[in-house]
This record gives sequence, C-alpha cells and structure tokens, in this order.
Amino acid sequence: MLTGRGRGVAVVRSLKDYEEETEERAFMQGIVKGMMDLEEGREISLSEAKKRLGLP
Repeated sequence: MLTGRGRGVAVVRSLKDYEEETEERAFMQGIVKGMMDLEEGREISLSEAKKRLGLP
C-alpha cells in the first residue's frame, strides 16, 4: 500500500490479480442483476431467449 500523509492512497498488485478481481466483480454484478430481474417479473422462456439470439 502506498501512503500519503499517513493515509492509504493506492494499492500495488499484480495485473493478473486485478484482472481476475475485475472479472469476478462483473460476474457477480450480472448475477445480482439477474436475480433482481426475476424478483421483478422480468423473465423470458428459454425458447424466446434462443429466438432473440438467433439460435436454433
């Protein structure tokens, strides 16, 4: 940790750790958004999802 005037101002870490944490955070945000969508009744069937994505 880097400090300025006795307070933490920055953290030095590996790029690999940073990228893994960023990916994990995005994944978890997607999970939370999906759960909120379900709670609020915003859902579609698997066949409708495939249709929208152009999948067989």
